[in-house]
Amino acid sequence: MRTSKVYNILARAIVDAPFRESLFGNGRQALEEWDLSKGERAYLKKIPYDTFEQMVGRMISHWLVPLKVNDRYVILPEGAGSAYPDGLTPIRLASSFAFGNGAHPTTALTLAALDESIHPGFRVLDLGTGSGILSIAAALNGAGSVLALDINAASAAIAEGNIRRNSAEQIAAARQGSLAEALEVCAESGGFDLVLVNILTPVIISFLEDGLVDVLKPGAVLVTSGIESGEVPMMKQTLRNAGLTCHAEKEKDGWAALISQRPPA
Repeated sequence: MRTSKVYNILARAIVDAPFRESLFGNGRQALEEWDLSKGERAYLKKIPYDTFEQMVGRMISHWLVPLKVNDRYVILPEGAGSAYPDGLTPIRLASSFAFGNGAHPTTALTLAALDESIHPGFRVLDLGTGSGILSIAAALNGAGSVLALDINAASAAIAEGNIRRNSAEQIAAARQGSLAEALEVCAESGGFDLVLVNILTPVIISFLEDGLVDVLKPGAVLVTSGIESGEVPMMKQTLRNAGLTCHAEKEKDGWAALISQRPPA
């Protein structure tokens, strides 16, 4: 039972430690303040904390890398020096706690999908940017502009700092916001050529229900990740129901990324 209420509860658990402790504590007291259906309560109560950690990729410190993500990218944290293997593209990150340092399979999958999908000059949306890795990679790949949005103000600030750290501020900008803010931007200046959503599966579904397709230009590409492998058939059907064509799938360590496209005009 994945609804916008479920998404809001899980999103709050990511950034609000006392709420998270209450949500996963005995009795799940945090649920009492929400007007939830029986199905919504049952869905949330069956999620153990370990599964929640896997879903969100954990709050990982960037002090513990450099990290070779794949054959293209290496993550360099502050204080780790500047040496890295030849042929790799460095992404420099602040030593701070934020989602997305490339260690989790979903970040690596999304980076690979981004590399395959982007073209020079593309207008890119990174929805749920976390540390800003995907936005920085898009800028390094020749994007014309990148908008990085995160519902958490602290994450948006970290992403903005990391964008500057990689000299990408002329192309990419990060700010607090979510799908509603992305839709407002599209209403003012048109849609995006490439949209990246590396986040929880319930959130992706909620976004699709709330008009995610509307931020895509006709013919634009949507990359969705944070999907457990067992959820892929359901997620593909959800994308089809939203009017998108899923034309590629990537999997790693029990996680998946899907590359979909809005039909051309």
